[in-house]
Amino acid sequence: MELPTLPKGPHGGDTADWRNPMWNVDNRTPHDLTICAEDGTVLKVFPSTGNARVSQTPGSATVVTAPNVNLIIVGASTYGEVTGLPTLADMDPSTLYVVSLFTAQALRAQGDPRAELVVCPATGPADGAIRDGGKIVGVTRLVRV
Repeated sequence: MELPTLPKGPHGGDTADWRNPMWNVDNRTPHDLTICAEDGTVLKVFPSTGNARVSQTPGSATVVTAPNVNLIIVGASTYGEVTGLPTLADMDPSTLYVVSLFTAQALRAQGDPRAELVVCPATGPADGAIRDGGKIVGVTRLVRV
């Protein structure tokens, strides 16, 4: 299967523009995905179609003593199997599969070719996510890990 190349976003990164009519969107997060304009106007809501998940095993812990406190530093985690996402053979190359950042990172770290078809809601401080009372209620873009 030939995997698509995501268009460059307005900020120069690999950012999917959901308005591109060639893309379908399959929201594999446990909640609706609300796409908003930068002023907060709701443009499109993609309902959840499933929940792509991944398990993790934390790395070994080390205790470091600092003034008045013992700090526990945990080593890098290892990722388990990604579930709730179609196999590569069953994925539609014209569909963007929306997953959590953690799930996308696991796919990428494992060298899984499905990583080329997944995007994440852009929820970082500089991503323009729409918040209400500190809670994210919509995103203005999707990003690729």
